Amino acid sequence: MRFSPALARLGPRVRAACLGLVAAGALLAIGQHDALACSQCMCGMPFPPDALGGPAPQTIRFGLEEQYLSKENGLDDAPGIEREQEHHVGAYALARVSSRVMLLGRLPWVFKQITSEPVGDASTIARSDGLGDAELLALVKLHEFRLGDRAALLSVVAGTRMPTGANQLQDATGARLDEHQQPGSGAWSLLAGADLTLPLSAGRLDLNASYRANSENSAHYRYGNAFLYNAGLSRRVGSVLDLSLQLNGRVAEQDQLDAASLAANTGGSVLYVAPIARWFVGPGVQLEAGAQFPIASALIGIQEEHATARIAVSLAR
Repeated sequence: MRFSPALARLGPRVRAACLGLVAAGALLAIGQHDALACSQCMCGMPFPPDALGGPAPQTIRFGLEEQYLSKENGLDDAPGIEREQEHHVGAYALARVSSRVMLLGRLPWVFKQITSEPVGDASTIARSDGLGDAELLALVKLHEFRLGDRAALLSVVAGTRMPTGANQLQDATGARLDEHQQPGSGAWSLLAGADLTLPLSAGRLDLNASYRANSENSAHYRYGNAFLYNAGLSRRVGSVLDLSLQLNGRVAEQDQLDAASLAANTGGSVLYVAPIARWFVGPGVQLEAGAQFPIASALIGIQEEHATARIAVSLAR
């Protein structure tokens, strides 16, 4: 396993504490094999901590968000590096339809930039943008049980990512753009998992694990299936601020070029540490900002995951 340079520079005691957190997160992935970090997904808990906890009435929250993702990997057909940057700008909505069910939907517009730097040759920059894939998720409370005077919740998560995004964009010569330059995946994706929220004296502990299965698109490309796992501690500070520190992990298969070939420089596992802050600005108005910093990875081929970030503003009605 390779550690990030920032983690490697830490003192032995601090590094040991960080590794302890890594091990705790890795316990959620026992039995899974190392595989992918896909360029079209951002791991992390899909729903807010304790989303179904408490006697809140039926509400809907809608907002705008910006997600930034970046990574680099080796070129497929020549020695060199390819740097990918993505911005997902779009709308989302959270609807609490009952005391046991919450829905999450989002639809982004995706901006992509790929910089190719072949060894011994000039670098090139390719840009594209278009409607991305819509996503619909449901969180369903299965059981509520008491821990002292507090309530713990066990829920299931299920949903789908739909191929609403463009996947057949072409360059000036009429050739189809590279798969990772397409705004959409061109294929259906299904997700299922479980979520456990435990009340602690220090805040709320949220544990989440899910599996995402991807289908093949019309170009016979299939993003690797992924196992996602998360552990986070959230704490309310005063009346207007909610702080969270999470471990977000992703483990998946290599992408498939076709039925018989795997895509080079895809595959591997990555673990992020993710601080998140939610600020309740006024009646119903909320600002949210978070980032993910890779602290450990075991990627296949030439790959390097970079930090990701998300900012959002929303209004509850």
